[in-house]
Order: sequence, then structure tokens, then C-alpha cells
Amino acid sequence: MELADFTNPKTIVKEILSQNPNIKLPIPLEEIASAARISEIQYRSLDGLEGALVANKKRVKVLLL
Repeated sequence: MELADFTNPKTIVKEILSQNPNIKLPIPLEEIASAARISEIQYRSLDGLEGALVANKKRVKVLLL
């Protein structure tokens, strides 16, 4: 799943769901992260922010929620 061309969170979600029509609610966050090659999910208390996708120089992506 390539999401590099998408910058708006709603557009990203729409694209993920369109590429994966069998996703059921509740959304399986770990499966979606894996499909997007996100290597780690860290659950944190974030003020004024729903979440963030962070990549380091080695392109290891971390989803902060």
C-alpha cells in the first residue's frame, strides 16, 4: 500500500479503506499499520493532536497515538 501521495488524513483513510474493502469495524489499526509498512505503534497521551506518523533516516515509521 503506497500512501506517499496523500497528505490529508481523511483522504488517507478513504484510500486505505478503498484498497482494503474487507476491513471491518472496529478498524484493525495494527493490520493497517503493517500494510502501510509502519514498524511500530506507540500509544501516548498527545495534547491537541490525534496522532502522528514519524519516519527516521532509515525510513522506520512510527505511528504515535
